[in-house]
Amino acid sequence: MFIDSLKNSLKNSLKRFYGDTEGSFIIIFAFTALLLVGVTGAALDYARANLLRSELTSALDAAVLAAGASVSSDDLEGVLQKYFTANFPDGYMGASVDNFVFTLSEDGETLTASVEANLDYSLLQTFLGGDMGVAASTEVTLEKRGMEIVLVMDNTGSMNGSKMTTMKNAAQNLINILYGANEVVDNMWIGLVPYTATVNIGNNNTGWVSGLDEDDFSPTTWKGCIEARGAAEATDDTPAVGGLWTPYLYADASDNNWKCTGCSISGSNCGDSSNIYKDTSGSKQHWVNENQCARNDGTGPNLGCGPAITPLRQAKTTISDAIDDMDAWHRGGTFSNIGLSWGWRAISPKWQGLWSGVDAAQPFDYDEPLMEKVVIILTDGQNQFYDHNGGGPSGSDYTAYGRLQEEIIGAGINTQGEGTAEINAQFSQTCEDMKDEGIIIYTITFQTSGSIRDVYRDCATSNAHYFDSPSNDELDEVFEEIGDSLSNLRLSK
Repeated sequence: MFIDSLKNSLKNSLKRFYGDTEGSFIIIFAFTALLLVGVTGAALDYARANLLRSELTSALDAAVLAAGASVSSDDLEGVLQKYFTANFPDGYMGASVDNFVFTLSEDGETLTASVEANLDYSLLQTFLGGDMGVAASTEVTLEKRGMEIVLVMDNTGSMNGSKMTTMKNAAQNLINILYGANEVVDNMWIGLVPYTATVNIGNNNTGWVSGLDEDDFSPTTWKGCIEARGAAEATDDTPAVGGLWTPYLYADASDNNWKCTGCSISGSNCGDSSNIYKDTSGSKQHWVNENQCARNDGTGPNLGCGPAITPLRQAKTTISDAIDDMDAWHRGGTFSNIGLSWGWRAISPKWQGLWSGVDAAQPFDYDEPLMEKVVIILTDGQNQFYDHNGGGPSGSDYTAYGRLQEEIIGAGINTQGEGTAEINAQFSQTCEDMKDEGIIIYTITFQTSGSIRDVYRDCATSNAHYFDSPSNDELDEVFEEIGDSLSNLRLSK
């Protein structure tokens, strides 16, 4: 409005002066006025052009970064256009945009984009007509920053049904985002730690445990779950040297008399079967029924023991298959402190050369150049000892810490509330120790309520790394957002 008024005023003044015949002063004034208009207009348009170039560059940077982070998107041009337009909408600053061009290098490591915009002159429009062109360009280099990522997933009984299905689908979508159509991605390794009231380290790691007697598990065998270490080492990443763990053996209470001397197991099921053992005679025998579909009514020395940890692997299929193998395992309770501790051990350099199938140099040192360590942990409920009276001591189901009344988790801790407080305290301590080492922690509470949300929020690297999913539908969005954020880019100009 001001510029239009000024132009009209100048036009009218010039007309009056050209019509005046009273001497050379009019001519001098006219040229001076024109010069003043030119200088003012040039300065104004120069400032506008610089501002436009700055805005174009900022929008272009945002678009290129977003396109690079969207590693699963095949529509690169669409992503670029979407984010550029979001930051520089049509008609912004009165400019028209054209020649929006991008190039991805043959090796896929460099993304370049450029854009041109036209802007009408201000005061000079009257004399010059047309418009002025402004260009901007930017380039982003994909650093191929490496990652060791571990998913620590709740496999407790409360995850049974649609929750487990939803979590597995969301985790598979995360894997698809990270891998795209590739079976292997350079410098990226992913592991999986399912946890219940214990963790399965794999029955091949007998050197990590002490006191293993397979006769205690007859006619089945030790599956791989372990009991917790002493309080001093329960939350740290001290490696498995000299048999630091005790094999998890579900207590031989009256509801779990599975032993059958001289028998061999013929299978397991979820029903009431008297012929679970071969070569038995007489009345019905007790049987091993550790399948998770038995829920809280299962029996056997491995009751509540979920699938084994999958250490760092590069192959997409290996991780995808491990996710598919997850299921809800009942009894014991929820001990995310144990899950998180083993998530740490899965990427701690103190464990180099200890994990089967993992390169001897891994997990990498914390100061490995261009390498990030990431742990994503999910729970659907409070940390707690499960209170299920199935024939053992009242209200004291068996866990990696034995029974609550045994006070193995801590002297004087023998009530549900005290147990939850101690599990949370150990969990929080592990969080802080991991963050001190520079490990990035994403935390997810899934259909939970109460104080566990605060515990998980405090554990996360930042508030932006904590997610609460109150429904099945939102969990997939959570994993998608995490997947998109796990791309580390650097602008180079």
